Amino acid sequence: MTKSVDTDTPVAVDTAIPSATLTKRLAELQKDHEKMTQEMEKLETHRQQGAQTLLVLSGAIQVLEELTGGRATVTE
Repeated sequence: MTKSVDTDTPVAVDTAIPSATLTKRLAELQKDHEKMTQEMEKLETHRQQGAQTLLVLSGAIQVLEELTGGRATVTE
């Protein structure tokens, strides 16, 4: 027997929920967990690429500001 989450009262798992239902739900949760893990990895890669792009842009801005003496003039 396992204990319920909110009390120390034992809960009989085998009589509360059919084993097939538990197995199916476990598989669904594992699949969802894997999908979310992959999504988080993609987001982290995207964040790292964005941070690198910001560094490049900041460097370019700094160089151009130094070359123009800080003047932000644009000509067409």
